[in-house]
Amino acid sequence: MFLLLALPVVLGSPLVKGSQSPSDQPRVYQENQTNAADLNDSYDVFYDELSSDGHWIYAENYGYVFQPNVAENHADWRPYTNGHWESTDRGWYWDTDEPFGWATYHYGRWANIDGTGWVWAPGIDWSPAWVSWRVCDNSYIGWAPLPPECPRPSEAVAISDWCDSYADTGPAAFCFLPIGAWFNPSYAGAFAPFSQNLELLNASRNVTNISASKSLISAFGPRVDFIAQATGRQVKTYTLHYSEVARRHNFSRAIDGTLLNVNGPVAKLKANATKVPTVIKTIVRPTMNKGWNGLTKDAIDGVHRKYAAEAHIPSHLPTRPIERVNLVPSGTPAIVRSVNEQKPKESKESKRTGKGTGEKGSKGKAASASEHKDTGKHKTASKGEGASKGEGKSKAKSKGATASKDSSKSKDDSEPKPKKKSTSKTSSSEDSGRGSKNSGGSKSSRSSKSEGSKNSKKSSEE
Repeated sequence: MFLLLALPVVLGSPLVKGSQSPSDQPRVYQENQTNAADLNDSYDVFYDELSSDGHWIYAENYGYVFQPNVAENHADWRPYTNGHWESTDRGWYWDTDEPFGWATYHYGRWANIDGTGWVWAPGIDWSPAWVSWRVCDNSYIGWAPLPPECPRPSEAVAISDWCDSYADTGPAAFCFLPIGAWFNPSYAGAFAPFSQNLELLNASRNVTNISASKSLISAFGPRVDFIAQATGRQVKTYTLHYSEVARRHNFSRAIDGTLLNVNGPVAKLKANATKVPTVIKTIVRPTMNKGWNGLTKDAIDGVHRKYAAEAHIPSHLPTRPIERVNLVPSGTPAIVRSVNEQKPKESKESKRTGKGTGEKGSKGKAASASEHKDTGKHKTASKGEGASKGEGKSKAKSKGATASKDSSKSKDDSEPKPKKKSTSKTSSSEDSGRGSKNSGGSKSSRSSKSEGSKNSKKSSEE
């Protein structure tokens, strides 16, 4: 009888040995379960919910990036410092009280822009964290935020010991924590002086292991037993239980026994949006501080040799940084291409727009429309393009003959030039203006010649 009464309780417990772990179970929602249609599954969740904690910037090559107010107001602030690590069955989870942490430490990547500071580029995958890990033999553990250039993990290839070499992460990008401070509620103020980073990095090895399955990202790093042995304290590992909920006031995290319950946005977002954030500035050709500033050439070369010896970069990875997605109001992602690729197109577009934007069938107009569609620039850019088109039309109206001449010249340039004797023909409607002009000129010349001949004859008779 006792067994029959206890059986439902045992089966209902998520902690029974051998049961399916929450990471393998279907998504679970809070008791105030939200309809799936109400869940914000795009970048809109970032644009809507983060603005009160900072501001948005448009950075060329990276698209819309977010900078927390604390990063703007404190030049020495950096991500993944005001908080601590918790061990879970899906790796190391970054636990922080910073109000923007639900987004910036679990989606996307961080970049340090010279003259601006640390900014966050949104991403689509939720993970316990997105950092590169290093372990030193002298009881220090270091980590650095992964930059936007580092690709996403796949089921075939994890982000591992090659990530520092691939992303070209310098020593100053890392924070090295003495192992004795591992259990502090916040690591702020406990890190080794940054002047020691080069020495500590050269004494470290990369232990990053961020892997992906069909629906989950796991972010492992230093071994739990290594930390337990170095600190002399037991490291508790929690079962990470993630629930998808709507609206920021429901985003939370709490420890309940052996469970770490996290409530947040959709774990795998769609890379699109129905709006664009309000930006405070646009950065053209941003220069990234990857952590090499102030080092000698010999020191830099030494770190690069160390990276190369640690691991080989997988051959299938792109040989250049990934292109960021610039999200436009239409909801269709448009690629923000690199400066080297973008500038020639802009100059060509500007040149053609000035020549013949207002003409029907002009190639300059077609190129301009195609260019605008490809680049998908934000609000300030589209206004400028509209002005250029208006100016082109105005010029076309005021200088019709000149525009026709330019259009004709453009057509002649684009087609193979025929033999000289056929060039005087004016069968095309676009050349009618020029043909009329030439015809008028010939007529006038013949008339003048005839009159001259008559006057000469009359003079000789007299």
